[in-house]
Amino acid sequence: MNIIETPMQSVAEFAFDNEEGDPVYFDGAEYWVVLKSGRIESYEEQA
Repeated sequence: MNIIETPMQSVAEFAFDNEEGDPVYFDGAEYWVVLKSGRIESYEEQA
C-alpha cells in the first residue's frame, strides 16, 4: 500500500482528533493516519 502525503485539508480536519495509528473513516474509505507534532503528515488507504 502506498502512503500518500495528504494534500487534502478535509482529511486533516477530519482526522485531527485521532491518535497516530487510529483508523479513520473518510468518504467511505478507511485510512491509517500518520501524525507529526499534532499535524497530519500522511495517510494510508486500507484495502
